[in-house]
Amino acid sequence: MMVGPDAFYRILFTELGFHLPQIITCLIGMVLSVVRWSRRPRQCMLVMLASVINVVFMTGYSAAAAYILSNRSSMPSRQVGMTGLNIVTAIVATVPFVLLFVAALGGRSDQAAFPVRMPPPFAKRS
Repeated sequence: MMVGPDAFYRILFTELGFHLPQIITCLIGMVLSVVRWSRRPRQCMLVMLASVINVVFMTGYSAAAAYILSNRSSMPSRQVGMTGLNIVTAIVATVPFVLLFVAALGGRSDQAAFPVRMPPPFAKRS
């Protein structure tokens, strides 16, 4: 059983290591948002907001999981703590994705980039 501050930091850095590819991707998204801000400010603001929420959320999740797992409490109480954390994670993790979908698909004109000619409707038969 790992307990104490030493275990907390080991678990924290392990959890952050699992999230490292996603954190790096969010940091790249932040940089690209700043670079392209003048061309598409609304979309870039949503991407920036989603990236910041995602990084803060992953860091908070890692810290909360490390706290729960390094606690001296019994195994069932740790399991309940992690279950609660994972339920909150499943709900909160959707927010950045919704923001990214709105940034990618929202506020577009209805004019198609490649107009498609629809065939004429069928004539009514008498």
